[in-house]
Formats: sequence, C-alpha cells, structure tokens
Amino acid sequence: MAFDGEKCIEILLNKSSLEVDRIAAAESLVNYPKEQTLDCLFKCVMDETDEEHIREEAAGVLGYLWSEMGIDYNRIVQKPTSIFNRADC
Repeated sequence: MAFDGEKCIEILLNKSSLEVDRIAAAESLVNYPKEQTLDCLFKCVMDETDEEHIREEAAGVLGYLWSEMGIDYNRIVQKPTSIFNRADC
C-alpha cells in the first residue's frame, strides 16, 4: 500500500476522526513535504479550539518541515501564544 499524504491531511483536519488517527496522520505528514502539507499543519496549529496535544504534534512536524523546506516567517508571527508558552520558558 502506497503512502497517501492527501488522506493524512484529510484525517488530521477532520476533528471527528479518532485522536490516535489524527496524531498518526500528523506524524506521517513528515513524509509529505508539500505546500498543502504546510497549510494543513499550520491550520491545525492555529486552531485554538482543537486538542492541545494534536496541535503540538502538528507544530513539531511543521517545524521539522520548515527546517527542511524553508521557514515561512510571515506565518510565524501569526502563532497563537497559548501553544508556545511552554517553549518560551
């Protein structure tokens, strides 16, 4: 079975998907370095109504992909402070 990055994006953004599936989808997106992946991960990170640990997982993968693909500084300035408070310590 081939890797399906589109399906991972769909699962991650679907809040009715199982939590474990959403986390696995976020982790798997590290293997799908495309602009739409960055968009999906960023959307998840910015959604303050989503589960914090899912947002943290998405943030970790987003950070890794930015390190590989280049950082989008315009997006960084939009980060919600609540997700990164622990990182600022």
